[in-house]
Amino acid sequence: AAGGTDPSPAEQAVADDDPLASLIDFERIDALRACMAELPENDRKLLQELDLITNSRWSDAAERLDMAESTLRSRWTGVLKRLRAALEKKRPEISDSLAPDRDSRD
Repeated sequence: AAGGTDPSPAEQAVADDDPLASLIDFERIDALRACMAELPENDRKLLQELDLITNSRWSDAAERLDMAESTLRSRWTGVLKRLRAALEKKRPEISDSLAPDRDSRD
């Protein structure tokens, strides 16, 4: 930091960041975005609700999305399978790190 002051937490985080790790993260994000863009429109629309689906109970998310819980679970499982398959083709090492299905969630 300029003037002899301590760096802000944000400045320190940038200074401590590993450039190689950042590059790998960017490559993963880029591959994931490319794969998502190749999914059918209905899958992409459902992925836009990622926060709601992953941070809510199935029943609550289904109600907010105006669909049956079983439909949401089925569609979500299908989206993740298609996304994993696309990633497997592009970047196999990334597909293994994709979050598991959340079927055990209430």
